Amino acid sequence: MPASIPPWWWLACGIALALLIAMTERARRLRWRPVHCRGCQGRAWRRAFPQASKADIRRVLALVGEAFGVAPRHRLKLHPNDRLLEIYRMNNPPRGWAGDALEFETLHAAVLTQYRIDLQPLWHDSFTVGDLLSAAQRPPTPFRS
Repeated sequence: MPASIPPWWWLACGIALALLIAMTERARRLRWRPVHCRGCQGRAWRRAFPQASKADIRRVLALVGEAFGVAPRHRLKLHPNDRLLEIYRMNNPPRGWAGDALEFETLHAAVLTQYRIDLQPLWHDSFTVGDLLSAAQRPPTPFRS
């Protein structure tokens, strides 16, 4: 018959787990610090996309924010030249020891639904938030089933 596990062992495991979670969250916040320390990037968006309305810009930033877990108060801090892959890496551990939250798949589905744009043919490693707005401003192409 196995010996019972002492209560202090469960307490020690709980404390270790809490420390691991706290360290992971701190590392994630440190990766996001460059974005969080920025001011509003509205001027950069207006300069890069003078023809785009504020609503169009905010709609694209909302899609990116919802897909990648960017808090609403930080979405306007995203710059048009911010690469989606870098935003992904800010949320996920660099060594890939944990699975992701399907950020790209979520964004792809939202863009497909809202703008009828398939991002797969447009995708490259340096695809930026500004590239997404450019794609969203193009007239939609009909789908082939």
